[in-house]
Amino acid sequence: MTAQRETRRVSDAVFRAVYDSPASLPGCHRWVTPEEDVRKVEELLGMEAGTIGAPLWVSGDSRRCGPAAGNPAGWTSSRLRWTAGTGA
Repeated sequence: MTAQRETRRVSDAVFRAVYDSPASLPGCHRWVTPEEDVRKVEELLGMEAGTIGAPLWVSGDSRRCGPAAGNPAGWTSSRLRWTAGTGA
């Protein structure tokens, strides 16, 4: 990242318009995408490392991908890989 980050206060109305509580996500489970997966998302989308500074929440009825998978479901295990053209 080339510019230094800056936090700015916004009105309550603006905050409510753009923020959805993780509690509002569907599914039985909610978790945050691991940092290394967030960096992979940036890479797949052609973004500079460190561009995504907010947590990427994931939710679902199961934390696992597919019936026999042992890996937690997340942003890099979803359709993003297909749309970004990596295939697997």
